[in-house]
Amino acid sequence: MYELTRDYLDLLVHLPLFEAADPAPPAPRTSSGGAQEPASPAASAAPWFVSASEISAAAPAERLPFRMSRPLLDTTSPDSAALGKLLGIRSLNMAQLLVQVTCAPGRCHPGNTRAR
Repeated sequence: MYELTRDYLDLLVHLPLFEAADPAPPAPRTSSGGAQEPASPAASAAPWFVSASEISAAAPAERLPFRMSRPLLDTTSPDSAALGKLLGIRSLNMAQLLVQVTCAPGRCHPGNTRAR
């Protein structure tokens, strides 16, 4: 296992080193007249990199059947998965992710996936 000093960990947490598992579409551009123009298709296909401070968890190995409102770490790269683990990013399986998405904090009982 690797050991890093607190200074290096703090630095790594804030660098955009991680590819997001489900990239959000880029924001529309604003033209000089104030009207919004859609982002180009090429821009939306580009990978989206985020820092560990922006990521709450690592995506499950299975492809997500829905879009997330917050980025998840793409764990297809062993290096990304190892660095995420080193920086304390939680790995979720699909069931844990679904519980996190469907249950607002304080609204589900432990072990119960249905909202009250």
